[in-house]
Amino acid sequence: MKTKPQTIEGLEITESDDGYAIYDPTNEKVHFLNGTGIIILELCNGQNTVENIIELISKTFNLSLMPREEIIAYIENLDKEGLLQ
Repeated sequence: MKTKPQTIEGLEITESDDGYAIYDPTNEKVHFLNGTGIIILELCNGQNTVENIIELISKTFNLSLMPREEIIAYIENLDKEGLLQ
């Protein structure tokens, strides 16, 4: 996993009733993310480090404990699914 993860180009993001549909036209795949997932995906912009993303999510949701392992695992899964460069 890169220290500054970045989404692939060309993703089409559509809000749905229970989250977000992410269409990857390159691989012709649709992924479904919840509200937290889309925030993490959007923070993977090539500018934020993984540590920045963890801190930003913790601050955004006013969490007393940083969900470090969960966010790292989520970013790794985004990468595995082909949504990151």
